Amino acid sequence: MSWTYADLKRNAPGVILIGSLFAVMVPSALNKWTNDASPIHSDDVVAATIKSAQ
Repeated sequence: MSWTYADLKRNAPGVILIGSLFAVMVPSALNKWTNDASPIHSDDVVAATIKSAQ
């Protein structure tokens, strides 16, 4: 397959678009996977008093 400079110029906007989409999707997917692996999803403050430890 031979590529000419005109072919490369014609395909450049699509290549840049696809590359930028992957550049945005990969870090966001990695961040989501990190948050999904955490067993703690929320923390609520609870006021309690321990009266007996038996």
